[in-house]
Amino acid sequence: MKRIGRIVVLTVLATAPALTAAAQVYRWVDSAGTVQYSERVPVGVRAEPVPLHYAPASQGQAGEELKRLRERSGLGAASTPPAAPPQPSADRKAEQERQQAENCRVARENLRVLETAQRVWSKDAQGNDVRLDDDQKQARLEETRRQIQQYCGPSP
Repeated sequence: MKRIGRIVVLTVLATAPALTAAAQVYRWVDSAGTVQYSERVPVGVRAEPVPLHYAPASQGQAGEELKRLRERSGLGAASTPPAAPPQPSADRKAEQERQQAENCRVARENLRVLETAQRVWSKDAQGNDVRLDDDQKQARLEETRRQIQQYCGPSP
């Protein structure tokens, strides 16, 4: 029975990196003094999250920049205004919503396992089973709660 529980925990934790792949990048310095960046933090390494900014420029900023470029290129500011950004198709939007719901479900299941399991195991970069210490487990709990906020929305 313990083996089945361990397999469930490993399976659930193995899906966690898929949730964070686009959500977070980490920075740390390796033993040779080289700065490393990755979507995953190696076990036993103190890493700091790197803030990522994906926000596009506002329509006003983009319009002003386009106007300056046209003036410099000789096209003049009176040329055709930029087209509105394309809206995602209904199929793409439905797929995004389905993926969001799946990410929410997996994050909640990960939280349930992390909160109820006394020992939590994960795989290291070489694929070996590694038991998470209390600090690592706490970090996973915090990251999982952030994922729930991101994929499931704020708690009611």
